Amino acid sequence: MCNKNIKIISSIKEGSLIKCQCGSYTFKFNNIIFEFTEYELRSFKKYLMKINVDYWENQCICNISTCRKIPIITSQGNLLLIFNRLEFEKIKKIIFPNKKSNFDLLNHKDLQLPICKN
Repeated sequence: MCNKNIKIISSIKEGSLIKCQCGSYTFKFNNIIFEFTEYELRSFKKYLMKINVDYWENQCICNISTCRKIPIITSQGNLLLIFNRLEFEKIKKIIFPNKKSNFDLLNHKDLQLPICKN
């Protein structure tokens, strides 16, 4: 990624999508970084739209909401990335910044402050 003339396409606390002057895109999410060409980013967007979250959530026996069940397959045969629904929605929020999401509302977990239950 170039360090000059970058354009931040979208950004949230967990990551961002940045376009570089050279035409490459950098997608960061927590501790994962992808670098895409424009064609690769379009393909990644199409791939994300095809993932059936409900299907993958029902495949796993784990009933914990934080359990990671939704796979993103990579071209490297021995690397599979898995996410829970909230993480997956945040990835989509970065990749599709203008699309409304069910997770746009502020959550108490986003505050990082002690919560008094009084």
